[in-house]
Amino acid sequence: MITFRAITRADYASLVRWRSAPHVARWFEPLDLATAEAKYQARIDGTSPTRMHIVEIDGEDAGYLQHYLVRDYPDYLAAVGEPNAAGIDFLIGEDRFVGKGLGPRVIRAYIRDVVVPAHRSIRKIVSTPAFDNARSIRALEKAGFLQRTTIDVDGKPERLCILQLS
Repeated sequence: MITFRAITRADYASLVRWRSAPHVARWFEPLDLATAEAKYQARIDGTSPTRMHIVEIDGEDAGYLQHYLVRDYPDYLAAVGEPNAAGIDFLIGEDRFVGKGLGPRVIRAYIRDVVVPAHRSIRKIVSTPAFDNARSIRALEKAGFLQRTTIDVDGKPERLCILQLS
């Protein structure tokens, strides 16, 4: 069973641990508790346009996802070129859930249960993993995304993947 809950301050230690995990650390900058609080507090208190959720698999915290409207981030919008899209970012942080085919299921459930209800007018979802993050790109493709091109996001090459909603 896959469920989602809004992130809380109590989740900071998990975020720090997950972003330091060997299968994640290559793709995300490491955090300490103070950095996690500085980075995520606005997402918790609602002052950031990004909303963040913990994914629970069979009742266990497994990772996190976040969503936002692309147009709320002008530099990202310039790179992506999709003003009427929502963006998502994700990671499965608990090693025991990695490599089990859960990524596409988590992504589809998040879009269906959280992103679309929050942004009813959007018709596309974008995600831009690192251009060489084959595991994330494969999960997105299995969830229905199509790869478009490699774009520059904050000086890093990322693979633009787009899901067209019906």
